[in-house]
Amino acid sequence: MITTNQIFTAITIAANESFESVPIKLPASSMEGFFALGIELTGSGTATFEYETSDYGNEFVTHSDAADKIVTGFTVTSGPGSDGKDRISFEPELCSYLKIKCTETGGASTITITVTLTVQ
Repeated sequence: MITTNQIFTAITIAANESFESVPIKLPASSMEGFFALGIELTGSGTATFEYETSDYGNEFVTHSDAADKIVTGFTVTSGPGSDGKDRISFEPELCSYLKIKCTETGGASTITITVTLTVQ
C-alpha cells in the first residue's frame, strides 16, 4: 500500500533556523519499504532535509552518521528542472515513527517549503 502525506505546507524557515514535522506513525507494512520526499522550495536560502526515528513516538534520535541526511544544499535551482522541486528517495533505519526536519543552512536568507512524504 502506498500512502502520501503532506507534512509541510508553505512553511517559512528563517536563516539558520529549523522546523520539524509532527511524529509520523508508519504503517507496519512500510517499516522496510520505499520512502520519498516530494520537495517544493522557494526563497533564496539553502535547505538540508533529514529524518529522526523513534520506536515509540516520544523520544526521537538523530543518528550520528550522515545516513539521516536526505538531501543537503537544496536550493531554488535544485531538482531535475532546476526549479526547486524534486522527489528524493531515502532509506531510514527500521522504526515505528519518523520525523522530518528541515534546516536553512545558507545563513543569510529564508526559504519556504512544501513537502510530501510517500511511503510504500
